[in-house]
Amino acid sequence: MTVGSQLCPECGEVSAEEHRPGWWQRSRYWFVNGSKAPNTLTCTNGHQWARSVGVILFRRRDGWRWLRLPVELARVVLRERRATPTPMTYSMTAGAGLILGLILEIVVGWAWWVVSVAFLCAVWLLFLASALGGRSRDLGRELSRVIDPERAAARDRQGLEDAVRSGSLAGYEVKGWEGDRTIGGWGGGHANPRSLTIYHGVLEEGAEAVEVTTHMGEQAAAASHWLEEKLERELAQAQTAGPDGAEDMHLWHLERERAIRNAVPPEWRPASFRLDGQAVPGQIARAGDHWAAHLSTDTVVVEMIGSHVDPSQVELNRVLSLDGYG
Repeated sequence: MTVGSQLCPECGEVSAEEHRPGWWQRSRYWFVNGSKAPNTLTCTNGHQWARSVGVILFRRRDGWRWLRLPVELARVVLRERRATPTPMTYSMTAGAGLILGLILEIVVGWAWWVVSVAFLCAVWLLFLASALGGRSRDLGRELSRVIDPERAAARDRQGLEDAVRSGSLAGYEVKGWEGDRTIGGWGGGHANPRSLTIYHGVLEEGAEAVEVTTHMGEQAAAASHWLEEKLERELAQAQTAGPDGAEDMHLWHLERERAIRNAVPPEWRPASFRLDGQAVPGQIARAGDHWAAHLSTDTVVVEMIGSHVDPSQVELNRVLSLDGYG
């Protein structure tokens, strides 16, 4: 039994019990999907849902790094496959290879087991080859992150700097901001980034902060579909104070998710913002000392989350260099 591990996606109550599937259900799920069957959680109102599984990452001792390097490289290649075979895939392949092997043994005299094994290996190589056009679109870059992480990180940062300097990637900062400014992340791939987030301060209780994210190209088109929903969630998150200590982290996550789920959607109102000195129409929503806003031009979509800062005084200027950013 697991009590209070997750919130019910339907009513928001905490889970009251956890049910593990039987061996037959687990075996069938593994055979079809190639992964472990999730447990089922039940809340106090009787709603059931599949438990989400988290992954805990930790660093191993550097002294063993080169010994585990081949394993990590293999994991990268397997992760980058666009098509992932399952036990059912291999079973069907083995059956088809067996039939093909028997036919060729009768017709041309080839050993049936050689044909079967060759057919199975060919299918395995076909799935493996899908990693060449994998999820990151740059298998060599992903492999280099395992071989030399520091050099790969420096190359990514330089690529981001080059994109900003050349103008292929737009980023905006708050004009006249005197506090800390850091790069919060970027999207669209390391080879051709199409979105950039800049943190001004830290969004926490009682602190002045503004988070500005700029989207371009296909990222801008995708962002427009879920922008207000995403900003409403981030606005609710920004109003939740952090935990007092690591022992309260789990409870804090549950309470924050409950607060987000029960939060009244804010009212979006028209607003005007200054972008590179020009007035640009947008939308703004407020919740206490926090606010969220978004605006768009022909080339970019800009979203903002602010805390204890007057949004009418926020003016954005395009970033021409990442020098001085953390």
